[in-house]
Amino acid sequence: MLTPTDRSQTPSAALLRTEVVVRWKVHAPALPEEIRSQLPETRRNEAILELRVRLRNGGVEYAQGFIATDEGDTPEIPLQTPKNALEESACVGLQIMDDGSLIHLDAPNFLVCTLRGAAESWRRGRHYKRLLYARTPIIRELGLPGGRYEPLDAHVRVF
Repeated sequence: MLTPTDRSQTPSAALLRTEVVVRWKVHAPALPEEIRSQLPETRRNEAILELRVRLRNGGVEYAQGFIATDEGDTPEIPLQTPKNALEESACVGLQIMDDGSLIHLDAPNFLVCTLRGAAESWRRGRHYKRLLYARTPIIRELGLPGGRYEPLDAHVRVF
């Protein structure tokens, strides 16, 4: 059963501070010029869109999008996140299966995702999970053409 996070339960006892990250591979030439011009040569064809939501004691501490360059002095380019995305993400929901095997994040107008993983991985702090579902309006708001972008990976970090 999925339940909202509650510090008295395991694994959610560790969820005083949690970060959910989902990454997509996107077509770099379709990015807006102000972002494309900052990309290193090695990322001129493909770029990585990374969305991060950090929760603290059940509330949103941070919700931001980046284009990851993985290089040099600029490992990431912050995106102008739409104002309403951060405001509405204050109503974020994080639900965890009782044994920690399923986690669902619902941050309206920013990121909705469901991940699956082994319950024992919560004790390791950072763990990768299999992404079952992810949806974001950020790709559309960047003006990227097409209707589908397949996510690369996702992870949850507990600290």
